[in-house]
Amino acid sequence: MRNSKLHVKVLIALVLFALSIILFSSILVRNLYSETTMEESRQLSFSYAKTAAGLIDGDKVETYAETLEKDEYYDQVKYYFDTTLKTVNSTMTDMEMRYYYVFVPYEDTVVYIWDAENNYNQSYLGDSEGYMEGGKEAVEKIYRQDPPEELSVATDPVYGFIVSAYYPVFNSANKPVAVVGVDLSMPGLQAREREFVGMIVNSVLGVTLVMGAILYFFVRRGVVNPLLKLNDAAKELVEGLDSKEMIDLDIKTGDEVQELAESFKKMQVDLNDYIERLSVVTAEREKIGAELNVAKSIQMDMMPQIFPAFPERNEFDIYATVDPAREVGGDFYDFFMIDDDHLGLVIADVSGKGVPAALFMVIAKTLIKNRAMMGGGPGEILTDVNRQLCEGNDAGMFVTVWLAIIELSTGKGLAANAGHEHPVLRCKDGSYELVVYRHSPIIAVMEDSVIAEHPFQMGPGDRLLVYTDGVPEAMNPELEQYGTSRLLDVMNANAECSSREMLRKITLDVEAFMDGSPQADDITMLIFDFYGTSQSSSLVLELEATRDNLQSVLDFVNEHLDEINCPKKARMQLNLTVEEIYINIASYAYTPNIGMVKVVLDDLKNPDGVRLTFIDQGVPYNPLAKADPDVTLPAEQRPIGGLGIYLVKKNMDKVEYKYENNSNVLAMTKYFKK
Repeated sequence: MRNSKLHVKVLIALVLFALSIILFSSILVRNLYSETTMEESRQLSFSYAKTAAGLIDGDKVETYAETLEKDEYYDQVKYYFDTTLKTVNSTMTDMEMRYYYVFVPYEDTVVYIWDAENNYNQSYLGDSEGYMEGGKEAVEKIYRQDPPEELSVATDPVYGFIVSAYYPVFNSANKPVAVVGVDLSMPGLQAREREFVGMIVNSVLGVTLVMGAILYFFVRRGVVNPLLKLNDAAKELVEGLDSKEMIDLDIKTGDEVQELAESFKKMQVDLNDYIERLSVVTAEREKIGAELNVAKSIQMDMMPQIFPAFPERNEFDIYATVDPAREVGGDFYDFFMIDDDHLGLVIADVSGKGVPAALFMVIAKTLIKNRAMMGGGPGEILTDVNRQLCEGNDAGMFVTVWLAIIELSTGKGLAANAGHEHPVLRCKDGSYELVVYRHSPIIAVMEDSVIAEHPFQMGPGDRLLVYTDGVPEAMNPELEQYGTSRLLDVMNANAECSSREMLRKITLDVEAFMDGSPQADDITMLIFDFYGTSQSSSLVLELEATRDNLQSVLDFVNEHLDEINCPKKARMQLNLTVEEIYINIASYAYTPNIGMVKVVLDDLKNPDGVRLTFIDQGVPYNPLAKADPDVTLPAEQRPIGGLGIYLVKKNMDKVEYKYENNSNVLAMTKYFKK
């Protein structure tokens, strides 16, 4: 069995536990031993001090202190002190009585009367010396009737580290006249204390090591080793998920660890079963996801997505976006030429989301366009489509539709609104406002519904926005709806934006309002800009795409710019644009062959400006797909290429590309700022 972190942790825990026991035992034993020893010393010291004080005649002491002359009584007391000190030190092994003496205390000195014979510093009758540290205070405390029995501890350069017991000697008048002192040697007591504590520590250490080793053996065998087996089995299980091989795990501990091992075995069986079922479900989901991606691509391809949609038509411009809430959705838009002078616009929202809504959307879109191409007004068209959708609609699906047919030569239009959102209209130089009128019933609910029509008139410079309810009903985290008021505010704040930029700003504003809330519904928008048939004129130049013909193209453009009094700055920007685009076509479109290029110049009047369109049948190439260069970098650090088309986009107000009829069509619009 390999070493493990758990094995080390258990060992460290046992060592720390043993050290804690040893340290705690040492401190406890030392404190108990010290307290016991000091109490014994106190009792012994005061017993000898009090015995001597009771034997001594206090009146004699006063005489000896005055005369300093010895007599027979003095010698008898001296013999008692000498004999007692020798007897104590010869019979007592646990402590050492170093000094046994009597002195008379004065203000700053003590005068010795008796001092037992010793091997250290013996004093004689009349010898005097100063108090040891704390000695004066200790004497003052006991120099009275009923003195306290408290030891005094002091360290003196002469007498060393000693513990002293003091007791007063009284005269016949019962007044203290002298002090009996008993000094015990502390180094001796401490040495015996260390010896005793060391014995206890060694004993505890031995017992702890033996018990720790036994405990470690059982813990490792009953806990650590089984857990290591479980850990190895878990790693083997993770590394071999694909093999589905059962791991042999034999753990017999008879406790919770064994129960854990049994649970692990059951988990292996359940996990293998889950992985097998998950693989099936994942495969199905991947298949469904792939099919949904294909369905989304098909659905998006059913809606026109190449802009400008009709580059050869100068009377109008269209731009639209759709953002499904799921992979596929029920929103759709459509626009198509019914004939050379009539344009059909459709935006619709099918009930529900996902695949059912997408399927119903395909049916509704097809029926609406096919019926519109047969002729009739939008009310008549939707009435017929409603009747067809009601047949066999067992799922109860329905759709809201806004359909308009616009006569491009006059700007006259007819609209039918079957339960859809109110459109937004801006007349030239005006503000964006809702066009509100009573809705007709939604489509595919009642077979006999009749859809009403509403006439409207658009003039040159007017703009129309239609949208689905995913815009006004978008909600923020506080469950507030975006609403049409915010929609009008953001449009009026950016009134002069191009249709593409306008839809981008609306989308960003809706996303900012939602503040991370999930998109609950599809968001679809379509903008129709009307310029009018009298608002533009086209000039066409077609020639071989060679570098030598650049001047011819510039002359063609500048000749017309002279006629319309093009501002100087705009002329310079247009010339740079013409040169950049034409040279690119001449250099790369047909290499190594030579092909034709068509230059179309449209004179715009509302607002004033021109539209330049380059059309070639060369290699398909979208210059707008290339990312803009980082112009903040030094020239030597920037990748080669991309700067020319970047300057074109900066110089022009609108640049649009599409590949149509085997042709590259690049249209650029420049408005004259006055």
